[in-house]
Amino acid sequence: MDHERRGTVAIRDTVAASNSDVGIFALASVAGTTADVSTDNCQATHNVDGFFAGNGSGTAQLTVSNSVAYLNVGYGIGVGTNGTVRASNNTVTRNSDGLVQNAGVFESAGNNIARGNTTQNTIGTITPFGPI
Repeated sequence: MDHERRGTVAIRDTVAASNSDVGIFALASVAGTTADVSTDNCQATHNVDGFFAGNGSGTAQLTVSNSVAYLNVGYGIGVGTNGTVRASNNTVTRNSDGLVQNAGVFESAGNNIARGNTTQNTIGTITPFGPI
């Protein structure tokens, strides 16, 4: 593995609030690179989107666990082109849209709460996964 082409970040016990774009964003803008972001016990609130992976030329992977996406203008947790999201045990509420798969892959452990979002609670294909 070429470690120079992979960026890995672990975020824990953090609040991302009042940003003019995405609260926590996994983005690999250059083809052939990978952004790998994991979040645990985080809160994304009052952003455009709460948590998001993808929309770059490279591969973006985002794991969101035990976290809250609340009062974001757009998505609570979303995925776009070249992105993968894996979500477990999150609360997603009072955003425009809750769990969103526009492109890429959105996987859910089935224990996320997406309720009370103003437009839709889920959009696209949310693929369930379970314990091994």
